[in-house]
Amino acid sequence: MELFGIKINKFKQEQIIEHCQNTAVLAAYFSDLIEFRHGDPNHVVLAAKLHDIGKLKWKDKLFFSPYNMLTKKDWNQIYAHPADGVKILKNYSFNKNYNIGNPSVYDIIYLHHERPNGKGYYRISDIPIEAAILHIVDIFDACIANRPYKDAMPVNIAAKQAVEHFTDYFGKKLTEGIEQRLKQIYPFRDNPIDKNLFSVKNVAFMEIKAIQNIKLPDGKISS
Repeated sequence: MELFGIKINKFKQEQIIEHCQNTAVLAAYFSDLIEFRHGDPNHVVLAAKLHDIGKLKWKDKLFFSPYNMLTKKDWNQIYAHPADGVKILKNYSFNKNYNIGNPSVYDIIYLHHERPNGKGYYRISDIPIEAAILHIVDIFDACIANRPYKDAMPVNIAAKQAVEHFTDYFGKKLTEGIEQRLKQIYPFRDNPIDKNLFSVKNVAFMEIKAIQNIKLPDGKISS
């Protein structure tokens, strides 16, 4: 198969595309929070669908190797994937809307591994709400997934890890609310999840609205 001009095997297709699809659905569960902070939930969902396209350039080794087996060169390629994804989309995409908005879809993809403390991939601390939410749901989906080099985390641990760098960004109460909502998304909170339960094909958007009705602390979305 060829995607964006790059030949990929079935394994890489499944690893990248399935994760992007799941992340997009997770991002949609936080559209109310994004809108409250004057962000664009549509841009987040679109960016989520494309956020790991830069991994198309990875060698298969990076999808199989545990972190302690990676070389400096491997890590450099991992750190490059948000920027590589933007480059690939700019070269092969006919959708000019990706560059519209502040932040644009390109911006959100580029910033999706940044942290408010400035210790993300590119050491950028000033990140928009759209990139913050994408970062959180990206980490959460990666944590609950079985990968060749690791087992899926229990949902409660994955949710805590996903939000751990955002307490100062959102405030303590709101961060706890985001963590709780992540836990509510899946039916078996303390067990690794069969990812087929949450594939895009099986998700009804009525369920998204139901999850959005789970109130964050004090019954409102505020920090």
